[in-house]
Amino acid sequence: MGHIEFRLGLSGTGKSQSIANEIAREVENNPLSSRIFWVVPGVASYTSERRLLEQTAATVRAEVIHLSRLAEQANTKLQATTATPVNNTGKRLLLAAVYKDCVSELQVLHRAEPSIRFLDSILEVFEELSEFALVPEQIEAQLEVAATRFDDIDPLSLTAVASKSLIGKLRDISLMYVRWKQELRIRHLYDASDLPALVTPHLDRWSELPQITLYIDGFSDICPRDALFIAALAQRAAHTVITLPLRRSTATGRALGSAVSHNEDGFPWDDPLILQGWMSFRRLTWAAAEQGLQIDVQKAPVTAKEGRFKEAPDLSVLAEFLAGERTEPADWQGQVFLAQAQNSRAECDGVAASIARYVQEESCGFEDIAVLVPDMELYSAQLAESFHAYGIPFSMDTYPPLANHPLTKFLLASLVTVDEDLSVEAMKRYLKTEFCGLTPEDGDWLETYIQSYEVEGRKMWLSPERWGFAQAQSDGVAAAAASRADERAESLRQTLLSILQPFVTRLSGDLRPAQLAQALWELLVDAGAKRKVAQWLVEEGAGAAANPGEGSLHEQAWMKWMSLLNDLSETRAGIPMPRSFLFSLVYEECMTQSLTTIPEGLHQVRVLSFAHAIAWEASRVFVMGAADGVLPGRVLHRGLLQDEERIQFAALFDQRLGYTTQERQGFQRMFVYSVLSRSSEHLVISSPLSNQDGKAIRPSLLFAQIQEWFNGQCSEVLWTREDAVGLFEGDRGLANIQAPPGRLLEYWLPRLKEGTLPVKELPQLQSAMLHYLENHPWRAAARQGVAGLSHQTQAKSLPDSVAKQLYGTPLYTNVHQLETYASCSYRYFLQYGLRLQPEDFPEITPAERGTLIHDVLQEFVAKHMDDPSSWRKMADADVQESIRRLFDQVLERPTSQIWARKASRRQQALEALLLLERAAVVLTNHVRRGEFVPRALELSFGTRAGADGDSDKHGADGTGNRLPLLKFALDNEVEVLVRGRVDRVDTAAEGNDLAIRIIDYKSSALDLDITRIEYGLRLQLPLYGAALVKYSQQLFGQEGTLAGLLYLPIQSGISVSPSPMKPSDAIAAQAQHMRTRGWMLANDTYLQWMDGSIRDGATDLFKKVYKKDGSLMKTAPVLTEQAWQSLLGRVISHVYTLSSRILSGKIPIQPYRFRSEESCTFCPYSAVCHIDKRWDPSPFRNLSPLNTDDMEDWTAYTEHWHEFISAGSDEQ
Repeated sequence: MGHIEFRLGLSGTGKSQSIANEIAREVENNPLSSRIFWVVPGVASYTSERRLLEQTAATVRAEVIHLSRLAEQANTKLQATTATPVNNTGKRLLLAAVYKDCVSELQVLHRAEPSIRFLDSILEVFEELSEFALVPEQIEAQLEVAATRFDDIDPLSLTAVASKSLIGKLRDISLMYVRWKQELRIRHLYDASDLPALVTPHLDRWSELPQITLYIDGFSDICPRDALFIAALAQRAAHTVITLPLRRSTATGRALGSAVSHNEDGFPWDDPLILQGWMSFRRLTWAAAEQGLQIDVQKAPVTAKEGRFKEAPDLSVLAEFLAGERTEPADWQGQVFLAQAQNSRAECDGVAASIARYVQEESCGFEDIAVLVPDMELYSAQLAESFHAYGIPFSMDTYPPLANHPLTKFLLASLVTVDEDLSVEAMKRYLKTEFCGLTPEDGDWLETYIQSYEVEGRKMWLSPERWGFAQAQSDGVAAAAASRADERAESLRQTLLSILQPFVTRLSGDLRPAQLAQALWELLVDAGAKRKVAQWLVEEGAGAAANPGEGSLHEQAWMKWMSLLNDLSETRAGIPMPRSFLFSLVYEECMTQSLTTIPEGLHQVRVLSFAHAIAWEASRVFVMGAADGVLPGRVLHRGLLQDEERIQFAALFDQRLGYTTQERQGFQRMFVYSVLSRSSEHLVISSPLSNQDGKAIRPSLLFAQIQEWFNGQCSEVLWTREDAVGLFEGDRGLANIQAPPGRLLEYWLPRLKEGTLPVKELPQLQSAMLHYLENHPWRAAARQGVAGLSHQTQAKSLPDSVAKQLYGTPLYTNVHQLETYASCSYRYFLQYGLRLQPEDFPEITPAERGTLIHDVLQEFVAKHMDDPSSWRKMADADVQESIRRLFDQVLERPTSQIWARKASRRQQALEALLLLERAAVVLTNHVRRGEFVPRALELSFGTRAGADGDSDKHGADGTGNRLPLLKFALDNEVEVLVRGRVDRVDTAAEGNDLAIRIIDYKSSALDLDITRIEYGLRLQLPLYGAALVKYSQQLFGQEGTLAGLLYLPIQSGISVSPSPMKPSDAIAAQAQHMRTRGWMLANDTYLQWMDGSIRDGATDLFKKVYKKDGSLMKTAPVLTEQAWQSLLGRVISHVYTLSSRILSGKIPIQPYRFRSEESCTFCPYSAVCHIDKRWDPSPFRNLSPLNTDDMEDWTAYTEHWHEFISAGSDEQ
């Protein structure tokens, strides 16, 4: 008869150590005797192997093994099943096929298209059925009986909804589970989690088992299936020892009797700390009793106070409180510490500084320290940075996701190219992979090319025609460069397609899993992936810098992909499935699979997650991230079955199925105990007070409880970034500053600049910094940091000769360039001197939208300007129909194809059309109600074709002529020649009186305010107006007067009304958002010509100009003749001033700042000038606002206006 010995005790009571000692003695006495299996959870295997190696030399007799691996060994011996295990992908595929076959029979779990997550929730229930040894055929047979038992069950444990849903779900699950198992048998597969159950009936044939000794250790939750397997092993094994995390006081005959009993009177329901362990104890004793085994219950070798915590009374007290074995507070002895940190970064620095102090001051080894974190993903990067800064060697218990491996990135990127039909973004992702066939340099270049010309879609990429996108958009000036670019792009495309095109072609439409597997395999072959992975293994496993850990990752990644492909090719491989489902299946598998890393060395601080620390022990332990809801964790409902349904299941079938949320929350008590009992000497518990976004975090209630348990004496500190420099209370001198130079500089320099260094720290800081500045290898960085305290962002002037070479003499420029210089002279230097061009990828920006609106409006005006009488008579509906036709014509132009490439852009274009329809009516109203009519569009003066993007659309003055350049002579006799183009020129005349106005369409509410004119930021319209007056005789056959400089905002707005508005009123309200902005000449006749009803008050075309008495309003957008000339003269003076500064090489970094507006906001050159407003606000020019009263100071500039009008001009 077999025998089981239970050893019961909580953490620190020597259970695992006693096993290691017994195995060591047995191996030493009988090194070649029968085998010994030390069965532990997967997360405890490394620790157990280390513990065993510390007790005995390597031996083949003893083996640390997982329970699943033991089942595999048994199956290898017994051949209980010769089927192939199916992994997660295979399970999902098989279930998807089963679900499709029986979906019409389902009652509750019916879905039109089941998602991967939904299938996983069903598989979770299947796993629970397996773990709790429930046979679906029996459940299915009992469902009808169970449905009749509702009246006999305690109504408090049931709800009507739960009753109905449970029966329906169980019927559906049983139906799918039975067919799923059938499919597994048919295809000669098995679920690996079922292997213990498959092997159990055959263990009596394992001939070696009677000589084997078993130690089952480290498990807190043993499910019924595994309990039956363990009991069957114990029934035949020579000796079996099982440890469980229960109090030593439970190791009594009474407890054993209660566990074996089939009633639950002895269940410790009110003691969640041991509830999970008690359930495991009961399952094992039941199974052992059914096997007729002899059961012996023993206490763990020692108490925790006598064992792990014998040198640390504080830790013993903490463990007793956590275990519920103590109620009286104790005095603090200095082994438990609490710390709250400013944020997670300060927390990491605080831990690193503390470790450095332990090692330096207390002769503690790095290998004696462990750091436990709740989530490696949240803490790994910051901890690594802090440890590197403090020179702390460490090993992190990381499990890199399979999705991050280069091989996976390549395969997933390839699937995305198919899924997104070779979109720009998909191809950019593909080009960044290591298997695409291109060098990184070629990949980067091609990425820029396809993004610049929006090369996307199967039609473009797989076209038999050679690529010529650069030449198609070339203006002829750079045709040779465009041709070379196209040749290079074509060559790289062919290289890419040699790998990618066969893959894309194979994956069209719905697929069979085997087709996807074959396509992925052939893609790997075409890309030479196997050879490259093998090369990585060789390179990273050889030489002085060998890294076997990296080589292991590559091998694991390759093997996981081979396993996934096998599943696709062997599990229901011939059934067609939606391509999107299969792709999602692959994506999900890659995201959930992880790789295993190998610790790099033993003399390092070990960083582990809470979940992987259950078997670890160290002298000093840091438990980080102990925030509310983390330790203990906040457990949420999960899975397909509700808590009420689990309770009802137990009531109906007299058997449990899984755990409720409340039970799992109770299990956190043991989890907290396990985490906080890893240390044998010192324990530091810390929590950040804010997350990475600055949101407040509340520390765990454990902080308050621990203080209470130690009479409020427990040391509790606050870690901030300042503490990271290692400055502690007291005068310890230079030798006791623990910070590395980088952290000390980070603390010292900004406070030195601000004059906020604490006086008491000055002596220590002075000594430390002098040491670094004079002797330390960091002296270069320290000196540079000190020099940076007085740094200002600035640029020296260019020598005159260099400026003239850059810009040329005479200086050819345009008004926009002058405005750019006025905005920021350094940007002008970068853009027009060095000719640096930021990446300009085609995208629908506000500028692109504005260009579309501008082009359509210009076509509209050009069509109707020659017959203003007919235009005035057009109905609004006809006006809108006209602009719709012109809109379609503009979109058909080659330059407008960007709008047709994506559905989202076409929608944006349609939204712009709605705005254009309203704008067309507004333009028509200007003609209807005023005397001004368009006379010229795109009127050019001095424009050179192709210069700075200038080109004619409608001809210069409507007839194809150009006006001369505007010529200005500087004091040094250097000429400045200004070119430009006026969007639209209107005139109105009566006899010899000719009035001229300029209209410029803007997609925003731009205004011609005095402040921006004063500082040179708004020069365009006034200078254009001056040019029109100067050349009015040439243009219109008579002298003209400038009557208006107007922006016409093409925009919509939201109008708030207390009640619904009539359609006509709503249209009128929208039209008001398109009122003109700018300035008009204070001339009653000209104002009347603007709008015949302007004297009646504000109109939908113009703001209010006149008072009721007929006088001009103070706020009217009008200027007197004198102010008008002063404004034009001020603008002309800017041409002289700005041009002189340009040619003299003045390029100070002085962007303007006006109220909340800054010239840096949309500047693409910020990466060059590196202005950091936090430290150096000096570069900015703060502009003072002006109003019309300040124009009196411009009177002197009138002279510039008169000189400009009277001066002659040369035809250019």
